[in-house]
Order: sequence, then structure tokens, then C-alpha cells
Amino acid sequence: MLRSLVKSCKQVAEGLTLKVQLAPKPIVLYSFNSQKVVDQWHVFTDSFFGGKSEASLTFNQAEQAAEFSGRCTLEQQEDADIKRAGYCVAASQVRRIGDYHDLSGFSHLVYNVKGDGRAYVANVRIDSMAGTGGDVWQAPFRPRAGVWSEVLIPIDSLTLTFQGQLVERKLEFQADKVISLGVSVSAVQPEDASGSSSSSLEGDEPAAGDISSGSSSSSSSSLGLGEESSSTVEQAEASEAKPHEMFRLLLRDIRAEGEM
Repeated sequence: MLRSLVKSCKQVAEGLTLKVQLAPKPIVLYSFNSQKVVDQWHVFTDSFFGGKSEASLTFNQAEQAAEFSGRCTLEQQEDADIKRAGYCVAASQVRRIGDYHDLSGFSHLVYNVKGDGRAYVANVRIDSMAGTGGDVWQAPFRPRAGVWSEVLIPIDSLTLTFQGQLVERKLEFQADKVISLGVSVSAVQPEDASGSSSSSLEGDEPAAGDISSGSSSSSSSSLGLGEESSSTVEQAEASEAKPHEMFRLLLRDIRAEGEM
């Protein structure tokens, strides 16, 4: 009986050891502590298709963080050939095939941000191996306004989308083939959409190749990285932007962690 008890204890100990070994150490995917890191990201808005949204991604020296800001509007150019407008996206440059972020074993992402009261969307692009630029998985979040906070986004809460709409077909999230991370904002906020859950899942940028990855700019339209972070705001105000169209999100880092 004693031998059986010892064996049982040993099995329990081995199980606990295995669990500890499988729990990955937290990793920092992006730390926005320099212009060099910000340069690894780009910005895309509906203006690419005829919308009037504007955005920039700059390094905020005072906050030691990336500043994603601008004007997100449903307005369109008169001759625009566009089905929907009102979205802005900031995303890391797409990684080469085989050079993936591997999120295997991690339970959640952590966005260290300072918000403005608006809802945003976390974007994770997976290599689909189908030449489509990758599958986009998204999850909405609303950070606290005016203060730094860590937003935990469970990986199992990410939903597959296409052009901002939920995809009903069930596909497996390939955690070991992440080619890009990002954040987006929609002109239609959840409280404006009469309870529509898909309204917050906006901002699916075009497939890789539709935007030149060799550009030194991380902003849409004529906004460049070298401009002050207030430039987007000033331009939007000059175009009679409405207060609710303005957005500003600061990102200090994005991490992957294990057990919540």
C-alpha cells in the first residue's frame, strides 16, 4: 500500500512538473520605446479606397510610447468606389514566411495602452498559406481613458473576420504562424450600432502587396513619421472634423503571456 501511495505521489509531482514546463515565459512582442520600433509599423485608412479618415503613428517622446491618432469618419469622396468607410489601422509589417511570431502555449495578449474612452480592436494576422495576405483574427477592447492600463485579450476570444465582418466558418487559430499584430478603430462605435456585435470588428487592411512595405512612412494620406503627433489632429480640425471622430491611443508595449 505504501508503494502504491509513493507511486501516486510521484505521478502527481510529474504532472505538476509537466504543467510548469509547458507554461511559457512572458515575451515582449513589441516595445514602443524608440522611433526605430515605430518604423516597423504602418498605418492604413479607408482613404486608400476613397474614404476621408486620416491617421498617423508617431513616437511620443514624452510618453515613451507609440501614438496612434487621427480622425475616423464615415465620410467619403464624391467619386469614391467604396462599400464601407470609417476605419483606421496600425499594424506591424508582415513578417516573412517562416519568420513568425509563435504564440503557442500562450493564453492571452497584453496591450499596455492609454486610451481616450473609445473602443478599439486588437488584430492578429495569421499566415493562411493561400496567397491572400493572411487571415485576420480580432477582438474588441475599450481601455480606460487618460490613464495607463494593461488590457488582457484572451487568445481564445479572437474571432476570424473578413473585411471587418465575422466569418461563420470555423477555422483553427494557428498560433505558431502569426505574421502581424495591430490595432484598429472604427467610426461606428459599439454604442452607436444598436447592439450589433460586428460593428466593432472593423479595419481589415488589404492583403500584403496592396501597400508598399518599403515605404518609410507609417501614416496614411500625406502624414509622415517625421511630423509631430498633433499634425493629424490639426489637419482634421482644419477640415471641420467633429469631436467624436477624433481618436488617440498610446501604446507602450504588446506582450504574450501564459496562464491568466
